Amino acid sequence: QSGAIIIIIDLVILVFLILKQAKRNQITLAYLAHSIKTPVSRIRLDSDSLLHEMVASPAEEREIISAIGNECGRLELAIQGAALSLERGKHSLNREMCDLQQIVSDTAEAWQANFSQTGIKLINEDEGIPVTGKFDREMTVLLIDNLLDNALRHTELNLGNISEETATVGIRLANVKGKAEIVVDDMGFGIPKSQRKRIFKRFKRTKGDAASGVSGLGLGLALVKEIAEAHRGQVHVTDNDSKGARFVVELPILNR
Repeated sequence: QSGAIIIIIDLVILVFLILKQAKRNQITLAYLAHSIKTPVSRIRLDSDSLLHEMVASPAEEREIISAIGNECGRLELAIQGAALSLERGKHSLNREMCDLQQIVSDTAEAWQANFSQTGIKLINEDEGIPVTGKFDREMTVLLIDNLLDNALRHTELNLGNISEETATVGIRLANVKGKAEIVVDDMGFGIPKSQRKRIFKRFKRTKGDAASGVSGLGLGLALVKEIAEAHRGQVHVTDNDSKGARFVVELPILNR
């Protein structure tokens, strides 16, 4: 009888572990789908420009082809990262010395075409001061991608209440007491105080998002939080002067 009880306990534990692994795999695959969304969107946008001959010169054509190649590289890295996460059971960082100012600038520049389609201006308010430290380059780009994607969608939704001439999303980088501070301001409806913790949880969205037409799985901001915390940093949201949302990411600047 005791042997049968032990077998039952072992089976229960095995089922629990299988379900836990299945959930982990589901989350990792969901993150993969979310991570490749932006590169796929840009490849489609660039390929449409080439297909419909919407290029002004051979030099611009070469730039577009180069941009497509870069996005293909990002897709490859996203797939490799997902494979490693499935193997190790968690996200892992690949820290290297890099200039965060350059990462912010390059990522913002890559988003300009997406913003131009909507008539919303993306303004990089960075002062151009290098912020050098050990960060995971690709994860940091993914963090900024998700912040800008979130800001663009919510600002676009609020275009009926603001003029296209003044519709902007701002991003800036600062070195604040040994921490890199990435700030993204949108002109959306803002985030109610009661929901500011909820939006950073997996598969959670503000109560008004689904009703108002904001698309998404509720993974982008959760991923921002996880990447920030993996860097031993944090993220929070507050209001800005336009009554939209201000997302602030703080990342310690490590040099060794």
